[in-house]
Amino acid sequence: MMRSNRLVALTIGTAFVAMQSAPAVAEGTSAGTTITNTATIDFRVGGIDQTEVVDTDSFDVDRKVNFVVTRASDPTTSVSPGEAGAVIAFDVGNLSNDAIDLVLAVTQSGTDDFDADNVTIYIDDGDNIFGGTDVAASLIDEIAADATVRVFVVSDISLAQSNGCPPSAPMAQI
Repeated sequence: MMRSNRLVALTIGTAFVAMQSAPAVAEGTSAGTTITNTATIDFRVGGIDQTEVVDTDSFDVDRKVNFVVTRASDPTTSVSPGEAGAVIAFDVGNLSNDAIDLVLAVTQSGTDDFDADNVTIYIDDGDNIFGGTDVAASLIDEIAADATVRVFVVSDISLAQSNGCPPSAPMAQI
């Protein structure tokens, strides 16, 4: 009898350890979704059924903020002194489990001899080509979960820039 009690205790203890060591992952579950977990323990002692123990717990999935910015155009962008409207394209992907807003800003590296002028960020109209229907913006509003938005960083290049000067491209900060 003592041996079977130890076996039952060991089995129950092992089950609890196994449940605690497996993390709950809500990847792909929308924010605000309620998840309910139910645990049931059904066992016998000395061949006699014991009272089943059932417990339930619920929690709401939190918002996970995760996004990625990748350069959509070639790794290098060639420009000429005096060029107006040089364009660099970036894709901003929402990897979150809910819609998010992102503020856009441009900073230029202070460690080089190259600064672009009149830098403006535009949100693509959906055709992946910079054009007259793209809208200047400082905010991407409500990027849906798993959606990608293309943005264009457009700037003018000063006549004072010399050929062969390696620029640090304006960085679109999100």
